[in-house]
Amino acid sequence: RGRWNMRLKPQQIPQELALGLAWRMPRITLGAEFTWIDWSSTFDRFEARLEDGTSAELNELTGDGNTTVHVSVPLRWRDQIVIAFGASVAVTDALVLRAGYNYGRNPVPSRFAEPTLPAIFEHHVTAGCSLSVRRLEISAAIEYALPVSFTIDRNDANLEVSGSRIDASLLWVSLGVGLRF
Repeated sequence: RGRWNMRLKPQQIPQELALGLAWRMPRITLGAEFTWIDWSSTFDRFEARLEDGTSAELNELTGDGNTTVHVSVPLRWRDQIVIAFGASVAVTDALVLRAGYNYGRNPVPSRFAEPTLPAIFEHHVTAGCSLSVRRLEISAAIEYALPVSFTIDRNDANLEVSGSRIDASLLWVSLGVGLRF
């Protein structure tokens, strides 16, 4: 048993470059977007520093009197292109329905995948609606990342997870209330 203070190196949000197009028709809007995400510059490595430890086992591994341990885990994420399509239909002046789909190739190389960070989703479907009543707008949306399986044959960053498999899916629901001024 022991305690350490851990300081994480701040992780930057990746740069993105997007190009979108929309076609407006009476009551229907169609849209498409192409986005490049610069994961390779921001998720190349995870770094942390452990200080003032009281763990006898870890102190023994790091050497007597060494109270600071630097941790550096390679991530090596690849840049990603995301292609998205969506549509909205104004059923009435008060009710709008929306649906969409996007695809982005998994940016995480198998050699550096971590089960605790399953950022391996590729296909997403979305749906939503908005209802306007005078100045009040109520919105609901759902996003579903289709189930994906990912096998880690050999992990160069964490050998203990080599030979494992990640199964993941995501369901995200949001509700919103807005007031127009």
